[in-house]
Amino acid sequence: DDDDDDDDDDDGSILHHPWERGWRQSRLYDAQNGESLWKQCWLAFTSVASLPLFIVREILKFSMPELGFNGRRVRRWQTSALPICAPLFFVWAEKMYPGTIHTGGIVYGGIVATAFSAIIFTAWPHLMPDNYAVTRRSRSARRRAPTTNYPTTTSNPASRLFSGMLTIVAFLVSMVWMDVVAGEVVSLLTAAGKICGISEALLGATVLAWGNSVGDFIANRTVARDGRPKMAVAACFAGPTMNVLLGTAAGLAFRTFSSGDMKNIQAANELFVLFAFLICGLLFLLFAAPFLWRWRVGKKQSYGMMGYYALFAVTYALTSTKYIFKTPWVRLE
Repeated sequence: DDDDDDDDDDDGSILHHPWERGWRQSRLYDAQNGESLWKQCWLAFTSVASLPLFIVREILKFSMPELGFNGRRVRRWQTSALPICAPLFFVWAEKMYPGTIHTGGIVYGGIVATAFSAIIFTAWPHLMPDNYAVTRRSRSARRRAPTTNYPTTTSNPASRLFSGMLTIVAFLVSMVWMDVVAGEVVSLLTAAGKICGISEALLGATVLAWGNSVGDFIANRTVARDGRPKMAVAACFAGPTMNVLLGTAAGLAFRTFSSGDMKNIQAANELFVLFAFLICGLLFLLFAAPFLWRWRVGKKQSYGMMGYYALFAVTYALTSTKYIFKTPWVRLE
């Protein structure tokens, strides 16, 4: 019986959002749990405070499926709504209506998407058998019949194909979401810079760069803590390389194709400061890591690199605000 109870809690933790688990774990209605009143109040407060994030996350699932845990957290009604919500979100994000797509196209696409949604909802027991088996059994039924006749997701060819399709949809829609969020952040920073009198170059090299690197920082840190330092180091250099080469090239190509050649580009002093610090830092790591550190990076080296970045941030900020290097180094006619 104890093992069955543990299995029930595990399945519940898989099927429910952390907000729901936190709300149940508070157990304010249970006077015999032995927890202090302060702990119960704190759990209840954190659960209520995270409610807006939970609501936003549930709304996002209508356009982007949630993956992982062998498919058990993918919900049937939200996944069935993907053929309708994901294309509509893409059309709205890319501003294709009105303009590129007319009302007739929207109506026709809605009819086709509704048909696909009905197919997914009807075929759900065969597409996601693990999910369907868990969600259909109550806790009491699981104690009486812990096993199920449904095939596992990994052994079902239709499930593997459907999971791959969901992964592709999640990847594509996530890129659209990042494009939308990045556009809004850039607009917000531009407005804040104009209001406060801060240059766009300073905001881009500090606030925007920090926000753009948070995801890479967390991912690389997680990979390094899992015992894969080579992968983490490679990702640290591969990510910025892709941003500089592909990101800058794609942006410039799109601008030149749509508006012609770019002219009168202002070469500000802070850009030269940024390039100089970047090139010097990379050259130092290129020779210091194999010859001075013997491929061993400790606390001293880490603190040194952090101090180098702090020096760059201060120098860049002072240059951007015209406290130092006031005279332009390069004048374009």
